Amino acid sequence: MNLSTLGSIMEEVATRLNETYTDEETAYRTWVNLCTNDIAASFPNAPFNYVSADRTLSASVRHYTNFPSDFDRMINVTYPGGDIKLTYLTTEEFNAVQPSASETGTPTVYTLHGATNPANTQIEFYPVPSTDITVNYEYRKLPTSVSAFSAQMVSVVPPKYNELYVLFAQKQGLQRREDYQAANTIEAQYQIKKQQMISEFRRMTEEPMRIKSIKEFTASNKTYGDEIVNMFWGND
Repeated sequence: MNLSTLGSIMEEVATRLNETYTDEETAYRTWVNLCTNDIAASFPNAPFNYVSADRTLSASVRHYTNFPSDFDRMINVTYPGGDIKLTYLTTEEFNAVQPSASETGTPTVYTLHGATNPANTQIEFYPVPSTDITVNYEYRKLPTSVSAFSAQMVSVVPPKYNELYVLFAQKQGLQRREDYQAANTIEAQYQIKKQQMISEFRRMTEEPMRIKSIKEFTASNKTYGDEIVNMFWGND
């Protein structure tokens, strides 16, 4: 069963509900997007919701806006050219360690202001860049909405779990008919499959890239307890 597009998911839902998808397309599309939101709420740290983007910082400029349109939450900021992972500070902490807003150098810390939506979010760096550099934002994206019949679902959840959309929409359709017993059965199947997906990725954390830089790794002599790091480096 190929469920790679919104259209194929809607057709499968129509088959299971014995309906014609063209008559219910608006409802099906709404239910699919509601499913995406439900998955995002149930599994906010899902690794497939992490993306990255480069941003050029200009010399002597410490404030930046224009975050990616799908920005939801910053995970980390790195400066690959300097092998540096910047440290996030709250506004209060940032103000406490920033002796001079004009001090320049290589940024090592940052804070976020006004994060009510991507358009208003502002990031501030310290020290102020002394030269143009490129940093990398690693962030959690907002749930992706789909609308076109041919829209690919690969950017939303892993394709092997697209059955979740069918189950969620099927449940909604049964509830609309007031067939609550059947709806509860499908809901149970949906929850089981969703938990299977979460379990598959449960070892992923809010920072899925465990080693941010060689400098960060070699700077510590402690034994790493992280099973993924130890898989490569050992824990003896």
